[in-house]
Amino acid sequence: MCHRKLFFTRSTTCGHLTFTGEEYIDCGESDCTFSTAHPANCGSPSHPCACRRYYQQPERQVTREVGLFSCRQARLTNFPPQSADKCAPCNAESR
Repeated sequence: MCHRKLFFTRSTTCGHLTFTGEEYIDCGESDCTFSTAHPANCGSPSHPCACRRYYQQPERQVTREVGLFSCRQARLTNFPPQSADKCAPCNAESR
């Protein structure tokens, strides 16, 4: 089934994931509405196309790991972080 592949950067210190992009993966099956193999003339006015119309769960792939000061969550909330080992959102979670 067609699906998306999502790409992330992970902070090595706190584990936060930052979305960096996505890619569409075509399943190549003719009974999947999203596939390029699905015929354009599938169905008719009296019998509409009944092919699958949903994506499979996305793949998640970490493409890069970065240090603490590159954590997007830390930059958005409290930069520099409150402690040397975690960003601000992680410090708040551990309280």
